[in-house]
Amino acid sequence: ESSSSTAHPVGTVAMSAKDADNGVVDPDSILKGVDGLRVVDASVFPFITSAHTQATTYVIAERGAALIKSAWLY
Repeated sequence: ESSSSTAHPVGTVAMSAKDADNGVVDPDSILKGVDGLRVVDASVFPFITSAHTQATTYVIAERGAALIKSAWLY
């Protein structure tokens, strides 16, 4: 018999509205106050999902890639 615990660390660089006082990145995944740096991983979740974080992380990464491609006119 064994038991284990797992953790899904999220929210260390939480996303919020562009003009909000809370949060570290804006909805375009840009680090507030820093030009040219985006964060596109589970750390931007403002709170943990009720499901496994992998699928949601894929969505954040795909959206981040689309935003970067758009910014570079690809």
